[in-house]
Amino acid sequence: PGSIERVDAVTPYVEKVIDGVRLSRRLKVVVDAGNGIAGPVMLRILSKLDVEVVPLYCDVDGHFPNHHPDPSKPKNLEMLIRKVKEVGADYGFALDGDGDRLGVVTNEGEVIYPDRLMMLFAEDILRSHPGAEIVYDVKCSRKLV
Repeated sequence: PGSIERVDAVTPYVEKVIDGVRLSRRLKVVVDAGNGIAGPVMLRILSKLDVEVVPLYCDVDGHFPNHHPDPSKPKNLEMLIRKVKEVGADYGFALDGDGDRLGVVTNEGEVIYPDRLMMLFAEDILRSHPGAEIVYDVKCSRKLV
């Protein structure tokens, strides 16, 4: 017979994600996890970075009672945009169901589309790793080229 071993993968993951991250000021962020599995992890990450978090649908519920957790659909960002404006947050983060996609909105409720986010991520990586190759999807802005 086999055996079962419980392993905490979240704590080392959170530590790796925040390693070396220093924010220039304290931020206020609304997190809409759409009741997906990534919500609690995102809350831990932001909490460790001393971000003031306003959780929105961060309780895991696979029935997705509030909206489908797909940040690529503008309809799924409506409640996030409303909450960001309501609480005066700096940003709003929307996660998909398993946390591998991120939607971002500004304090004014404007969506920062994924290819634009890629530019910000690329700039950060290239600052610490000059000459690194950046792999991107063909659907991204030509400004990445």
